[in-house]
Amino acid sequence: MVPTLAVAQVERYELGRRLRLFEAAWEKWDCHEARQRALPLLRPLTGQFFSFRFAEAGRTLDRATFALQAADGPPAGRRWAAALQIVPQSRLLDETTTELIVTVQPFYQPDVPLPPNARLRLWFTNQSTVSVTVQTWPVTVRVPLPPLNDHTGLDRRLYVLLDVRGNLEPASVGISQVRHLRARLERLKAACDKLPRHCELEAATIRTRLQAWQAALQGETPITDFPYALWLDNAELMAAGRPFFTPERQGQFWITLPTGSAGSVPCRLFVPKGLQKHQPVPLVVALHGAGVDENMFFDSYGAGQIVRECQQRGWMLLSPRAGLLGPPPVPQLIDTLAQRYPIDRKRVFLVGHSMGAAHAMAVALRQPDAYTAVAALGGAPRIAQVQALQRLPFFLAVGTHDSLAINGARKLHQQLTTAQLPHYHYREYPELEHLLIVRQALPDVFAFFDKFVKPTP
Repeated sequence: MVPTLAVAQVERYELGRRLRLFEAAWEKWDCHEARQRALPLLRPLTGQFFSFRFAEAGRTLDRATFALQAADGPPAGRRWAAALQIVPQSRLLDETTTELIVTVQPFYQPDVPLPPNARLRLWFTNQSTVSVTVQTWPVTVRVPLPPLNDHTGLDRRLYVLLDVRGNLEPASVGISQVRHLRARLERLKAACDKLPRHCELEAATIRTRLQAWQAALQGETPITDFPYALWLDNAELMAAGRPFFTPERQGQFWITLPTGSAGSVPCRLFVPKGLQKHQPVPLVVALHGAGVDENMFFDSYGAGQIVRECQQRGWMLLSPRAGLLGPPPVPQLIDTLAQRYPIDRKRVFLVGHSMGAAHAMAVALRQPDAYTAVAALGGAPRIAQVQALQRLPFFLAVGTHDSLAINGARKLHQQLTTAQLPHYHYREYPELEHLLIVRQALPDVFAFFDKFVKPTP
């Protein structure tokens, strides 16, 4: 858990941004030759992250992305562009702010000289581009903000291009502009305390968002690009005193689930289209690894592969934030969610990665009859009650180059093979390391889950 505490927010954001770029390239360049070029370059990544060498981890991700795109290395300009770190003064602004101060500097030092006559170009719209010559790093630029016009708020993209030969790809980060921001936040805060009991879920979600908005106003860098303006729009709907999270409202949501004495837990939720009150559907609970949060399964791990798997089946998906002292209170979270959504309590699946693999098994073994099947990816959870797996299907997967988990997974596999479990599946994925195991294993995990789905009358 140490990286969660030790990684500065800016570094967490930069690593996450590079990870998403790599995963997008992995999906695009779906050919054996390209992926074989990238896989060996990823092997140091886990060790770099857990030994706090974050700049090196960023360089590793960029190199793997380049390897997917072409056999030849990128030109110097492209290498420098990929290495840059973009730090806006704030990610959340009100309509009185007319310009944004942005600092650009290398996140790591490229191994080639910066091409001559380099310029930085920054813009929100192509009609208002700011251009400055790069002489020394860091470079601080003031970028005019476009007007909101008739909008109450917008979640925009700030584009940054290192204008040198060999680079045509701008980087981008999320920036939100909101009209009457502070007044609206004060009204939300007051309304939140007056919401009726049947809107307790909405009240918990608003409180979590108020903390996020306040952090953004203080200049804190989020772990990913949050749609602060959209959050505010639908939080105001929640404050009206009517349930916002309902089966009729489909899509992906940031939601905070109250759990009684256990407090409340921020989560990501996927609700498929076509839910019917009297037709319960399966639920997948996805538990993330150390150093990340509930956004990981939705935004990364194969660019949201697990969301696509659930979408194809019409299943619900919940990814809760894990704490420092153990797994989130999954049973209580399911109880809360079931008060709003038609969840089939006899078809609940658990999947976890790394630390989340251990959490998934710990949750399952406390109530083995409450879950339909469990999948542990890139982890080797302790299983003291092997007999519980006689009736609880279990999928265990690891990459052969996963230095963090391979030995423990093989040892656990020997233990479970000896037990001759009726519904146990183990698979090693050749050449994969700790990160990519999730993306590559998820289709097999859901094929395994499909075997145990029986329609509930």
